[in-house]
Amino acid sequence: MDNQHLAACHCKTSHSELFLYKKDGTKLSFRSDDLKDKIEYVEDQCEDALRWKDVSLNSKDYIWTIYCPIYGTIKRLSPKKLKAGDALQNLLEDGWKILKIGGKLMIHIPKDLPSETIKDYLIALNKENGNNTWKIDVVDKDSLDYFVHDNRDPKFTQYISLTKVESGGKRKKTLRNKRIRNATKYRRIR
Repeated sequence: MDNQHLAACHCKTSHSELFLYKKDGTKLSFRSDDLKDKIEYVEDQCEDALRWKDVSLNSKDYIWTIYCPIYGTIKRLSPKKLKAGDALQNLLEDGWKILKIGGKLMIHIPKDLPSETIKDYLIALNKENGNNTWKIDVVDKDSLDYFVHDNRDPKFTQYISLTKVESGGKRKKTLRNKRIRNATKYRRIR
């Protein structure tokens, strides 16, 4: 269970300290001896954090967005191709590679953005850029067993939860179509 969490867009020491907030109200520091090995940090601009390319594939259960600069892109509500290096592109593309099947990318929702708008935008964006399969849900913060945030009062009440699901079925369909084409071709020759 070591390193099951990844804090995206956050430096380990130069940014604020992160905490695990439990449902019962307890708050545990990720700098404590009990939790310091349970989280890794990814931020391309920090000396004390990993780069996206350095995080092991299929290795994380959760990616938590901590002040990621993604809301400007979302507010434009234009599901177009994302530029390489864009924070949202890193979360959707690199995050998908890093998460285990069933792993979750958790994006907290600011109060000034309606959750359904963000959800619809992410669904459209995934279709536009879409090589990856996500199950996208709006989740109340209070329904979670825990969440990760810094020491500031987390004023948001909801998350967009993107769950990595296994994409499949293409091979079976391709083989079936190939058999149909071959059977049709065989009939024409006779």
